[in-house]
Amino acid sequence: MSGLTVIDEDIEEYTGEDDTETIKRLKIELKEVKSRAENAEGEISRLKNLENRVKELSAICQSKNTEIFAFERKIKELQIQIEVKDQQLVSMISLNSEFKALVENKNKCEQTDFEDPLVSQLQAKIAEVNTENERLKDLLVAEIEENQHFKNLIETSSNGHHSSYSSSQGTPTKRQSNSESPNAQIRQRRQDSIYANKNAKQGGYIPSTLRRPKEGFFNNM
Repeated sequence: MSGLTVIDEDIEEYTGEDDTETIKRLKIELKEVKSRAENAEGEISRLKNLENRVKELSAICQSKNTEIFAFERKIKELQIQIEVKDQQLVSMISLNSEFKALVENKNKCEQTDFEDPLVSQLQAKIAEVNTENERLKDLLVAEIEENQHFKNLIETSSNGHHSSYSSSQGTPTKRQSNSESPNAQIRQRRQDSIYANKNAKQGGYIPSTLRRPKEGFFNNM
């Protein structure tokens, strides 16, 4: 562009009133070339800005992907822990039932009025088992809440990433059209949990997928 300006100034100094038709035509063409060059410079500047924006979005996308992978690993670890706790809970419930059956048989066979030390020991053991049973239930509910929290974070991060990419392209995404799906799933999960708790026997075991979350859990989502 600077070269065209120098040429234009040289022509202005060289030509005068006796300009030929060729010189006049060249001056007109030179002005057109200068105009196109200015437009080209503006377009190049715009493209550079777009390129910088693309680099920024790529960096953000990479960061979000890293966070998602970390959340997925955490969820897998929590699922393994939940399975282990479920197995422990089943074992504790089974042991509790065995102790109760043993105490009932002992009471049926008891023929004297004095208290058998073995019965007292068994009753104390049953109380300890019941306490441990309740503690494990609370622990499992807390872990289920944390698991659901991480799932919601992943869905939120994924929806935000697809939404920002879609808005830059000008077209809606499938995740945007299904934005209410997670809420519907949470409501259904809560109804199933309420139904399971209403129909469960006192002291019975409730699977972790139908267990009632702690109070206020759904309000914090």
